[in-house]
Amino acid sequence: MSKLSRLLAVLALCSAGGARAHVTVQPKTAIPGAQETLRIVVGHGCDGQPTTGLRVDIPTGVEQVEPQPKPGWSISRQKSQSGAVELVWSGGVLAAKEADSFEVEVKLPGHSGALAFPAFQSCGATVTGWTETSTPETPKPSHPVPILTVTTEASTALAAPPALARPQGVTVRDGVLIDPLGLPLYTFDFDNMVGMSHCVGDCASTWRPFAAPADAKPVGDWGIIGRDEGGIQWTYKNQPLYTNAAERPGAAGHDRADWRLAR
Repeated sequence: MSKLSRLLAVLALCSAGGARAHVTVQPKTAIPGAQETLRIVVGHGCDGQPTTGLRVDIPTGVEQVEPQPKPGWSISRQKSQSGAVELVWSGGVLAAKEADSFEVEVKLPGHSGALAFPAFQSCGATVTGWTETSTPETPKPSHPVPILTVTTEASTALAAPPALARPQGVTVRDGVLIDPLGLPLYTFDFDNMVGMSHCVGDCASTWRPFAAPADAKPVGDWGIIGRDEGGIQWTYKNQPLYTNAAERPGAAGHDRADWRLAR
């Protein structure tokens, strides 16, 4: 992560307050057999304490596991009794309100299915396990396990959503969602808590929230969330949407550190 991206992430998360940290895996979907760089995203610390370590269990069937160097952190790997790879990052510190990601290059299984990546976040002597799965009794667990879905449907992710399932004025260009002014729309990797934007303050000056009118109603995969500074913002598939202040109408747009073109 670049220095600027890290700064934006810190600024974006300063308003998260006492909200629970979530550990997630990005991307959320991928095609069978793909070579992928997975990003294990740590939302922020544990109850006001900084993050000092992270262990991630790589599920069986995931091959060619290569954790990527991370400045300030040591990486070790070991095998569990079941033969699964366990990766441990240690020696670094993420401030209590700081978000960051830990990258791993892998080859995914050649078949479809959900892959769980149990994660154990250390904050000093406190360890929080992100290992819980959804059940009928607990559809939204407090500490959900990071999930990556391997599916052939991921190969059609560039397909345009139905025209009638989009807010007025939104179009699709080369598979990318475009706002009514002709600007590409983006999602933020650290927006990992449904119903909340982590891009505020200076971050929101660079990455402008895609504002919805006061009378906007959810439609299809589109929803709305409130902004701390007032007003409401469009979301797509639960991901808040933004435009980049430096781009001009008609710009092609491109993925950047922590920011993805909305598709």
